[in-house]
Amino acid sequence: TFSSVFPHVQLWETLGAGDYLLIGSDRPIFLDLASLTNRTAGVIQKDMEEAGVREITDLLSHFFMGDKALRRYVQETPINTDDNALLEFSSPKGLYQPPQAAPLEEFILFREPAVTLLDSSEDPEFRERLEKNFSAKKLFLEAKADFLREEKEQAMKGLEKSLSLYPEDMEVRLLLGRLYLSRSQRARSRRGFSEAVSNLEKFLDIYPQDLPSRLELAALYHQQKKGEKALEHYKF
Repeated sequence: TFSSVFPHVQLWETLGAGDYLLIGSDRPIFLDLASLTNRTAGVIQKDMEEAGVREITDLLSHFFMGDKALRRYVQETPINTDDNALLEFSSPKGLYQPPQAAPLEEFILFREPAVTLLDSSEDPEFRERLEKNFSAKKLFLEAKADFLREEKEQAMKGLEKSLSLYPEDMEVRLLLGRLYLSRSQRARSRRGFSEAVSNLEKFLDIYPQDLPSRLELAALYHQQKKGEKALEHYKF
């Protein structure tokens, strides 16, 4: 119904990918990069940095679909009306059900790069960075689908590839950190101390201020009789 009212629509994901924003307009939506940069300067820029958005390319990586892709995606979808209240009933149920991989995988197929929003005269280097971030985000979403299917080792490989392309992506760092920590705990439970140490170190590369994990790493080094390494982390 939204797309039937507005001739031009876009879909953006929020930070954390928990929700999505629909934008509608009566005219084509293009980004004025200079204007966007000016609008996000100062106090707004500081707020964005705290949320993991350090530059404009970080913000644009949350673009998901434009007109054509979004209309293709919803063309077979039943319409939500006052008579059937599909969203009112399905959304609350979805909050308490574990996420599924299949809808996410279908969603990925329709995703578009943010370069489609730019004027062709924009800086080629900026466009290249956007395309690189788009590829990294695709790897992240595919890895997230693997994670939802409990294929955690495959998910880690995809996340590591994504992080190599886009090291600033906080969503990738968060999920990868969780997987490193989980693998470390499993290794420690079977007394695989070297593997536990390796994964804790990777986790702390992402979250250096996580004190419980740092103390756990120090204890592991102490068990391995590596006093200097243990002391290094106790003193952090």
